[in-house]
Amino acid sequence: MFQDSRPDTLMLTHYTLHDVFAASGQAGQESAFLELGVGARPLGMGGAFVAISNDANATYWNSAGLTYLKKRELTSMHTELFMDSRFYYLAYVHPFSERTGNFGLSWMQLTSQDLPKTRGVVDENGNPVIDPNTGKQKVEIYDYFDTTDNAVLIGYGKKIKAKIRCGINTKLILRKMNGESGFGLGVDLGGMYEPIDKLSLGLIVQDIGRTRVHWTTGSNDYTPMNVKLGGAYTVLNHDESNLIVTADISQKIKKKHDPIFHLGGEWKIAKLIALRLGYDDSNLTAGAGFMMKLDGTTFLADYAYVT
Repeated sequence: MFQDSRPDTLMLTHYTLHDVFAASGQAGQESAFLELGVGARPLGMGGAFVAISNDANATYWNSAGLTYLKKRELTSMHTELFMDSRFYYLAYVHPFSERTGNFGLSWMQLTSQDLPKTRGVVDENGNPVIDPNTGKQKVEIYDYFDTTDNAVLIGYGKKIKAKIRCGINTKLILRKMNGESGFGLGVDLGGMYEPIDKLSLGLIVQDIGRTRVHWTTGSNDYTPMNVKLGGAYTVLNHDESNLIVTADISQKIKKKHDPIFHLGGEWKIAKLIALRLGYDDSNLTAGAGFMMKLDGTTFLADYAYVT
């Protein structure tokens, strides 16, 4: 379905701008920084990338897509988020052969500084001080702290049959918060199937058996298993223009979590410009990409806007 005609080494530099921070409509999960999404190309398409996953971002979105890459790829991303938080991402894919399979390596980091510590205000007798405007206990800031979350993803993909591709992804998680550290290990499994020409189906099961992060305090955080299913259809495909539409559904295996829907499209024009639109769990997204060739290497600059 997806053809690779790019030169030997492809370097991608992605810049993503977020209007407001929203990991998802149900943010606040343990290791939620892993849900932010990576790559301006997938994010511009609403995060509907499970059935495409055919670039250096495949290690994150669906490692089965690593099998589409015939040439080496490198990609990076930097995003400014909320409250002086910054998100960094770097990924590399090295293809070997159809028999051996392809490998990918990526790194993600979210840093936040001067986050406030709050507590309820009490009087000299230890009784809660009530705010007359809200009817609730007043809250005060008494200190600040920093956090740093890191994850290293190691992916492998192999083409099993002409229409079937499989992949596995291992996640090493290191978190630091308020002087304490946490370490975790997670595993994702992905697959892709092309039942007919121009149609691709993708499936990924993330955090199999839940991913545990063990803290130096002795406590544990658990990220529930998540299942994503998607489909992508190439509406138009010729030398001067390429149009793909795609849709995903994501469901956490946990009570009180509704499914999340992602829709997106990408229109490539003359192999020079790409325009993207998407819908990510009630948020609209948009993006654009530009290609430049220099000394046998193709450079792509991708931009995305996520509301």
